[in-house]
Amino acid sequence: MSLTTEASRFAPTAACALAAWMALLIGVTAIAEPSRDVVLFGEPARTLPLLAGSDTRIVTITDAFTIVRGTERGFVRALYANGAWLVLPARGKSCVDLGGWTT
Repeated sequence: MSLTTEASRFAPTAACALAAWMALLIGVTAIAEPSRDVVLFGEPARTLPLLAGSDTRIVTITDAFTIVRGTERGFVRALYANGAWLVLPARGKSCVDLGGWTT
């Protein structure tokens, strides 16, 4: 059996695993807000208006993404309500900074 055949048999499984991981990451970010810092993907002209009415502070702006810091719980849901397409946790010291929220 050739390497190409083996790779083509593995590709659907890998694609499903990646899709499941992304769905889990998006869901956890929206519901549990595991990090204060999140990434909004897109140009600033599109992402900056999404911050209106959300409790966020801008951390970093580039041409491709904006990193914002939430000041109160519920800010990720507010970003989605304002029209954000994808909000993911911004990586700090680890993938999920569980110490990010202190009250």
